[in-house]
Amino acid sequence: MTISQLATSTVFDCIIVGGSFAGVSAALAMARAMRPTLLLDTQKPCNWMVDHAHNFLGYDHSKPSDILDNAKEQLLERYNTTKVVHEKAIELGGSNGQFTVRTESGSEYQGKKVILATGVREVLPDIPGFEQAWGRSILHCPYCHGYEEAKKKAAYLGNGNTASMFAKMVSHWNPDLTVLTNGKSEIEDESVLKENGIKVIQTKVKSLDVDKNGRVQKVNFVDGTSERFEILYAHNEIEQSVDLAQQIGCNMKGGHVEASPSQKTSVPGVYVAGDA
Repeated sequence: MTISQLATSTVFDCIIVGGSFAGVSAALAMARAMRPTLLLDTQKPCNWMVDHAHNFLGYDHSKPSDILDNAKEQLLERYNTTKVVHEKAIELGGSNGQFTVRTESGSEYQGKKVILATGVREVLPDIPGFEQAWGRSILHCPYCHGYEEAKKKAAYLGNGNTASMFAKMVSHWNPDLTVLTNGKSEIEDESVLKENGIKVIQTKVKSLDVDKNGRVQKVNFVDGTSERFEILYAHNEIEQSVDLAQQIGCNMKGGHVEASPSQKTSVPGVYVAGDA
C-alpha cells in the first residue's frame, strides 16, 4: 500500500473516536507511524465555552479553539494518512482486529484498533443560571483560571470534607470566600474554614442571576435571601459523553473507563485517551 492510499483504506489500522486534544494528539502519533487512521470528530469539545486556556506551555491565555484548530491544521497539511469525518459515533462492536463503528448518519467504518477519546460530560446541577455561567464565571480549577479571578468575592458550591479542603485551597486566590453547602452541612470539621475566614451558608440555592456574558451576579436562596458573588467554583458529577465503552464491554470505575498505564482497556484492541 502506498502512502497516498493509506487514508482511503476501507479497513483502518485505527479508528479514533473524539476530535479534541486527546484524539488529535493520538491521530498525530498514528500519522507519524504511517498508519491509516480514521478520526471521528463532532467538533463539539467539552470546553467549547471557555475563552482562554492556561498552564499550557507556549499557549498560555490562548483560546482553546485556536490551539485545537492549529493542531488539526498541522495534522492534515503535513500528513496524508488520516481521514477526518465530522460525525458522531453511536455504536461500537466487533473484536480485536475487526471493530465496526457506526455513526448517526448510518455510515459504518471498520478498524483493527479503537481509541476512545470521547471524554466525559459534566452533569450540571438543576439550578437556573448555572449552565449559562458554567466555564465562564463558574469554574472548577483555580490553577486553570484563579489568576484572572483573584481577589474577587467568591463562593464554592459543594458539601462534605471535599468542600472544606477545596475552599481552603481557593482562599489563597480569593480570601473573601463562602462555602454554599446547598443544604445541611456535611463538613465534619469546620475549624479549618473558620481559621481561614471562610463563611458557610447552608440554605439551599434557588437560582443564579447571570448577565449576558455568563458572569454570575447574585446567588438567590430558597428562603428569599440573596448574596452577591463575582465568581463561583463547583465540582459536578460526570458521565461518559457517549456509551461506546459500555457497549463494547469495557470495565468502568467511578464514571471513567478502567485502563492500564499504557491506556489499554479491559477489551483487547480498545484504548482510551484523555479524560475518558
